[in-house]
Amino acid sequence: MMHIRSRNKQRFSEACRPILGKKVDGVLGKVIDVTCVVALLCGTATTFSVTTPLLSAGISRVFELPNSVGLVIMILILIAVVYTITVLFGIKGISKLASFCVYLFFALLIYVFATSGQSVYIFETGVSGIGNMIQNFIGLSTYTDPLRLNSFPQNWTIYYWAYWMAWCIATPFFIAVISKGRTIRNIIIGCYTCGLSGTFMSFIVLGGFGLGQQMKNGTGLADVIYNADFSINYEEILNIFNQLPWPEIGIIAVVLSMIMFYATTFDTLTMVVANYSYKIIKTEETASKAMRTFWSIIFIIFPIALLFSENTLSSLQSVSIIAAFPIGIIMLLVIASFFKDAKLYLKEIGYKDSIIECPVSSDTNISNE
Repeated sequence: MMHIRSRNKQRFSEACRPILGKKVDGVLGKVIDVTCVVALLCGTATTFSVTTPLLSAGISRVFELPNSVGLVIMILILIAVVYTITVLFGIKGISKLASFCVYLFFALLIYVFATSGQSVYIFETGVSGIGNMIQNFIGLSTYTDPLRLNSFPQNWTIYYWAYWMAWCIATPFFIAVISKGRTIRNIIIGCYTCGLSGTFMSFIVLGGFGLGQQMKNGTGLADVIYNADFSINYEEILNIFNQLPWPEIGIIAVVLSMIMFYATTFDTLTMVVANYSYKIIKTEETASKAMRTFWSIIFIIFPIALLFSENTLSSLQSVSIIAAFPIGIIMLLVIASFFKDAKLYLKEIGYKDSIIECPVSSDTNISNE
């Protein structure tokens, strides 16, 4: 849409044009775009609301500060300042911050893996987990617990899927911006390889370490992390680091990693939503600094409101789930539009029988797949 078709709008409604046609220029298009922005705000607010208390607890423990409302506000302001400054420098600023973030996070994983004394258990549990997922992928994906024996799919699986659906509004536009000159195949393989590798490694190392504390050392961690009112006991999560040498170093690494991850993530969101705000903007153009700063502020206000409304985790999950429902319909429209537009484009360039004839000279023909 952005590089091949050279569309002058960076919105989900524009991505639906091959299916909806001129309707995207009217009320229907505005409904799609407003729905997407609201969903993105909901995903952002949920992320901050669920995880900022962990940041606050970590800073409070390391620096012996009172874990108060004022500390939470300071953390949110710090994150907002970091990602606002970075986004003003554009793609280069985001790239440098992201690189530092990746190095720091992998250092954290190496620290946990190497010093936990459970490296063999973590590795073997990770391999078993991947094998179990591959073997039972369809069953795990469609498990609904109809007898409500544990309600895990209702409380967690649906929420997790909905959470990422709400987040996906900005991701494709940012990936497209930084992927000019690459093929669709490159983008798909690259995103899946890098994205899944980082996700799997974090779950295997950090999750495996926590599981080892529960199963091998009998810490009873799983019994105390979640309270009866469905709130999270953040102090118990931090107590996991007491099983490691130099726990303060581990907690500081976690805090810095989280701040950097949030900053880079919201850098991309701010840049994309700022472009969303323009009626017409070309692919090579970027939103003004004033527009990006405006959205940086908006992205921090909503989470603060949710944090101080004293919502439980259950109610915060509902925010993402409600926002994701209409997004699911829009995603189906975007997918259908992509295949329709891609088929039309291939027809326009004379793509037939899976072969494009590219004559190089009068006596040499090369067939590209």
